[in-house]
Amino acid sequence: MNDFCHHFSSLPNAVDCDLIDKGKMRVLFVELDVNDLNKKEYTRLNENLILIPTSKKPTISIHKHEVLFIKSQSCISLRNLFNTNSKFIGIFFNEDSLNYFLKKYYPEFTNTKGNKKESAISLVIDDYFENFVLSILNLYNLKTVSKHILFLKFLELMVHLKNSNKEIFSFFDKSNHTKGGFKNMLERNIDIETNVVDLIKLSNMSASSFRREFHKLYNTTPAKWLKKKKLKCAACLLKNNKKTPTDIYFDLGFESLSSFIFAFKNEFGTTPKQYSIDNDKKYHHPIKA
Repeated sequence: MNDFCHHFSSLPNAVDCDLIDKGKMRVLFVELDVNDLNKKEYTRLNENLILIPTSKKPTISIHKHEVLFIKSQSCISLRNLFNTNSKFIGIFFNEDSLNYFLKKYYPEFTNTKGNKKESAISLVIDDYFENFVLSILNLYNLKTVSKHILFLKFLELMVHLKNSNKEIFSFFDKSNHTKGGFKNMLERNIDIETNVVDLIKLSNMSASSFRREFHKLYNTTPAKWLKKKKLKCAACLLKNNKKTPTDIYFDLGFESLSSFIFAFKNEFGTTPKQYSIDNDKKYHHPIKA
């Protein structure tokens, strides 16, 4: 999934559930001990995360007896959230897994509240969560654990949340990006060093969801769109800032000067050097007597 999840999956009892046959859904179950985590380690999550304490004792420093829900793209240090010797079940899941559940088991869902600004929220532990933890720990005691069973456990948890705390789905949901808001986010964050990965992170979406929304809006790929934007930026730099192709090609993300010249010529019908010369003549032509 991401470096954070791989760090956890190297710990004992970690099980990576990857249902490739159902698309790009990914769910990761891990049993974690706070003592195994680096206190100074702050990590940005690329997936949503649910943390459930494995005992009835108060384990969370700031939220006692509660399940913690953390939104993707949040920057957190779990060691700072939990007391020493705390243990808990962590469930990572990406947006495709959430969308699968919503489409199949909660088709009437609409996000009327919009995305909350909070990066984490919590719920008081009820009997269901206590039994859910026990069922996961029992699965860990088996020699082999079916990925399909674990995915069903994830769906079971989602059904419980649907029946008891529907607002959780508005907290996690990212489908309420309006076209205008999505477009403004893209246009606002374009500069010569921006790449597609940067835009995906800023959108707070999974890569697959980002590309789908992007194609609906622009009918092209993010890479092609960004390349076109950067070439327009290059033209502006050549015309107004007196930059040379050598000055800017690398920062624009081109591997070589020749590849930049080739792309620029395809876009504007002339080389960067000639473009700069032609525009210089327009603004510095001799005054007629």
